[in-house]
Amino acid sequence: MLTVTVKEGEYIKIGENIFVKYTNNVRSHSISLSIEAPKEIPITRSKVYERNLEAKAKDDISFMPELEKARRLKGKYSKK
Repeated sequence: MLTVTVKEGEYIKIGENIFVKYTNNVRSHSISLSIEAPKEIPITRSKVYERNLEAKAKDDISFMPELEKARRLKGKYSKK
């Protein structure tokens, strides 16, 4: 995993055509990110991603490792 710090107005370029930009909209415990990517590349919030994995894991336990990884990643960066 790569962790980068950017200032307002700076961006991160991923591959040929994905840009992630920090936009100054700091609220209580969140920031805003603007993501520009081709339409064919899905962008999903963590809570939606985990909810989808939970539904899949109920029917197919092969999704459990991916769900556990997502939960560990989330816990690694959330305040306790």
